[in-house]
Amino acid sequence: MSIANAIISRRMARRSHEEDMPFLGGGVTFNFGLCDQYATIGYGVAGKDGSWRSLLTFTEQTVRQAVEYGFEESEIAEQVKRLDAQYENAAKDEGTESSAAIANALVSLDEDVYNSDRYRQILWRQIRPFITKAAITSEFAFWFRQMERPQIFLTTKRSAAVFEDDILAAYVASRNTPVTAPMARAATSFAYTDFGPAGSVVSDKSIADLGIRTIRFTNGVLLNLKKTDFEDNRIRYSLRIDGGQLHFGKENAVLASLMSATYVSGGLEAHDIEDLRSILAGTTVSPAFGVADRYFGAAGAIAPADLERQLQVMAAYTTHPGYSENALRLFRRPLPELYARLNATPASALAVAMSKIMTDDDPRFSLAPLETIQSADFAMLKATLGDALRQNRLEIALVGDLDEDAAIAAVARSFGALPTRADDGKDHNAQLQPSWSAKRGSFDIPHNGEANQLAWHRVWTTTGDKDQKTTQSMDLLARVATLRLTDELREKWGATYGVSANSDMSNLYLQRGAFSVSTAGDPKDIATIGATVDQVISALVKSPVDPDLFERARKPVLESYADWKKQNNTWLGVVAETQTNPDRLNRFRNSETNFTSITADDLWQLAKQYLDKPAEFTFRALPGEMVSAGAKSAE
Repeated sequence: MSIANAIISRRMARRSHEEDMPFLGGGVTFNFGLCDQYATIGYGVAGKDGSWRSLLTFTEQTVRQAVEYGFEESEIAEQVKRLDAQYENAAKDEGTESSAAIANALVSLDEDVYNSDRYRQILWRQIRPFITKAAITSEFAFWFRQMERPQIFLTTKRSAAVFEDDILAAYVASRNTPVTAPMARAATSFAYTDFGPAGSVVSDKSIADLGIRTIRFTNGVLLNLKKTDFEDNRIRYSLRIDGGQLHFGKENAVLASLMSATYVSGGLEAHDIEDLRSILAGTTVSPAFGVADRYFGAAGAIAPADLERQLQVMAAYTTHPGYSENALRLFRRPLPELYARLNATPASALAVAMSKIMTDDDPRFSLAPLETIQSADFAMLKATLGDALRQNRLEIALVGDLDEDAAIAAVARSFGALPTRADDGKDHNAQLQPSWSAKRGSFDIPHNGEANQLAWHRVWTTTGDKDQKTTQSMDLLARVATLRLTDELREKWGATYGVSANSDMSNLYLQRGAFSVSTAGDPKDIATIGATVDQVISALVKSPVDPDLFERARKPVLESYADWKKQNNTWLGVVAETQTNPDRLNRFRNSETNFTSITADDLWQLAKQYLDKPAEFTFRALPGEMVSAGAKSAE
């Protein structure tokens, strides 16, 4: 039934891509009850509020279509390939599975028995011959033809206008509407495997103490390799093309959001996103490509056998993006609902308002108005993007279970075969000088959530990540503050559900940093929260923290260093920019030494430097009626 559910979900997703449906997601459900004595079946979807009638019809007829006409061989083969790959890769990864992953599996066992991944693969291979078109179609039809008198549940903001008889009548009308067989889809092969003559290597060097190999191709493409044995059958990759949010700048910031949300789902010229997912079935390859603060690109993990196809997919997204209007429509569809819920919880209302106030509504750092983001389109994106993805400096990193020679050859045949790229990054210095708003003070933000909920956030401005030890010290100071605040607010006063301090020193905008305290609780405790935070910060400024507290704060970090260099994710962060940001290598080398040298006095000096002043910003997300009452009282 899980295969049938996956097929139904894919059919629904494809129709929502191809048609202007208010569908946001859904599928069928099938569960056995106590000791398998009974079964519950059904289906459910989510969509735009007020669209229940069209969604009910859409879902009922999609499911009934499968009952009457069954599933295609190609659909079943696609799902079987996915399961084949899933079990095979899990079995190959088993030798280096993390303790945390095993612990999570044990916790979630319920009435099941913990089995090895290799044993699960054996079980799968035993039942695989019985996964046939006839078997799946017959089993699905047996259960889901029993839907004449279902229980129907509807959740909507407009429930007062919806009557039971209307829902039942709509269901009966849909059941009485004939359905036709689904359109058969021809299988296709991936179209982007030949990018021209393979590129040649012009530089091949090693960084001995870190075990990193750096490659440069004739067209300027940079490749960094780090072979490890930390994860069996796993390569972690990173692709970075200079630009990202900096390319769009302040005036076109909304296009960075548009690209992040739609570029991948826009597919390729030769394949829409649903076809691409079908082509990639049975592999660990993902069509990933996005926008970060200073680069375009992607990161992820794949099986070594899939490396070349992953490179081909990413290369195709730089040269032949599809810009399907379906992706644009799907992106815009949920926006009104999402924006309508921005004030639904204290945390959401606070996050939106805080970024606007602290940055003077700078579009690079705050949420764009609904009408602005809805008006952004692919014509604007293509014009602004220009040839950045084809021409800007590009760096690839591969870490893990590598055959280095095979990896170099795969990059040579894909990115190494593309036209020449820039040797240097573009100068974005003019964009890197943003300051915090001069409008300082306390701000009350209304939310529409429960009357006994508030979110509270206080900010002291600091500076950017100019010095590694200072950044580490401020992080440690935040850990100390969190421990003190937790002791005072949660355990002593019981006045909050949780509290944390955080230091954020930007490594891009080097004039910007912030030390903050965040908490949530009941509005009745707001005075206690403010007074306790003031008390804790004043104590940090007045004298060095005591040795016990200092050790409590630093111990988890010291312990993390024991496994720090045995994780591919750690290394990927370094290898990702080995050639374009060599300072990152020195920071990596010096990180543990710098941290262990931090003293309680270092934290005290920083507390006096940055926290011995009134906080520049205090934000309180309160129930709307409290904010309104406060405003009237002030008047």
